[in-house]
Amino acid sequence: MLLRYIILSLAFTLSGYAQDQAQADSKPSFYHTTGPLRGSLLRDQPVPIYSPDPQDPWNRIYHLLFTNTVEVKISRYYQDPSTQPPQPNLPKGQSKEEHYKAIRTYYIERFTSELTKVQRLEGGTSLSFSSPTK
Repeated sequence: MLLRYIILSLAFTLSGYAQDQAQADSKPSFYHTTGPLRGSLLRDQPVPIYSPDPQDPWNRIYHLLFTNTVEVKISRYYQDPSTQPPQPNLPKGQSKEEHYKAIRTYYIERFTSELTKVQRLEGGTSLSFSSPTK
């Protein structure tokens, strides 16, 4: 009897999940899904958070309070994952100071050369930790 109950509850849960996925696939996207703008808003318009209607007053208030434009710099290694970043030159037998200086030089060159400036529209329910930051 218990096994039957577990199987039925699992079946109902999975069918609900499948319906949610089908509805999510049919909904219009409000966010960029690829590239350096991934996770940022497509347009400067409210997102349906509190009700299905984006023009609902609460959605509009949330949009006005928590949406802003952020200028970020993106490394070429983020834009093209197939490009391998250069490896630091760390010969053996260096003192700690020389070793730290070589690593510092490596990171300065890697993250300050060939950067692309991008303006992202942050807001809605997008996860900020998944997007590139300054």
